[in-house]
Amino acid sequence: MLQIGLNTRFLFLTQIGSLSIARGIGATRGGAILSSAREEAALDLFSEQAIWPAIMVTFRTAYEVLHQAGFSDEAILYEMYLSEELPKS
Repeated sequence: MLQIGLNTRFLFLTQIGSLSIARGIGATRGGAILSSAREEAALDLFSEQAIWPAIMVTFRTAYEVLHQAGFSDEAILYEMYLSEELPKS
């Protein structure tokens, strides 16, 4: 049993092994990129602490402007979130 665990750890720590494991569990269906834990963590922190707060402020300001202009909450919600007009990459 210990040997199986060591082999799995070795495969996971090697780039090819981790990709094989990801493929095996179906995690690559949407695509996969080669990255390090350091890179992923830095990008994650940047998006959580810099990008998303700015986006949320923009959405809140847009809501307030539209609401003060007399638009209903339902119409604002639909236009800003549910219309699916945002470009998809």
